[in-house]
Amino acid sequence: MSFPPAFLSVPNFVQKNVRSDVQIVEAAAETVGRLVPDVCPMTEFRANAARMVARIRATNQPMILTQHGRAAAVVIGVDAYNALVEEFAILRDVRDAEDTAAARTLSAQTSVETRLRAIHGR
Repeated sequence: MSFPPAFLSVPNFVQKNVRSDVQIVEAAAETVGRLVPDVCPMTEFRANAARMVARIRATNQPMILTQHGRAAAVVIGVDAYNALVEEFAILRDVRDAEDTAAARTLSAQTSVETRLRAIHGR
């Protein structure tokens, strides 16, 4: 493999840490594999509930249960559920703080605008 002259001037540690296209694709496939939940028909889940729950615990990934080929429910492990609840609470707190800040900013802006109108007689 030949590198362009500009690339050859890059320090060796950078050249060694550049990932090949294959490595990038493999990393992306691994990430997507972790993000794609298992899909299982409800009848199969009922027949093998203990094994399916063990799999959910082991992989810490959600499982989508289907009925008649359509998503009907999602089963997640307790740790994943607790993490979602905690993250939701944090996001709600951030949203509330942003709303409060926006209201204070609007209130302050209205106050300043009122004083300026009074000063300039408008």
